[in-house]
Amino acid sequence: METIFDHNVTKEELRKLFGDPDFEPEICLECNQENNYIHIYRLYLLRGNKQKWVEYLNKIPDSENKLFSIANHDHAVMNVK
Repeated sequence: METIFDHNVTKEELRKLFGDPDFEPEICLECNQENNYIHIYRLYLLRGNKQKWVEYLNKIPDSENKLFSIANHDHAVMNVK
């Protein structure tokens, strides 16, 4: 299963994403793949890598949660496919 730990996440990024620089990889393995894609999407959003965040946003199944919660931070996200 693909997780943020496959993307060379730093302790500072873990702190910003989860509030804990010592966030454990095992926690990600307990999540389903959709949740891990959300984490990876947010990692690349944090890094400012639009090509990669768009790639992972598109892997997240379309739902009200995706539209109104996950991608709600940026109106431009809704025009990306």
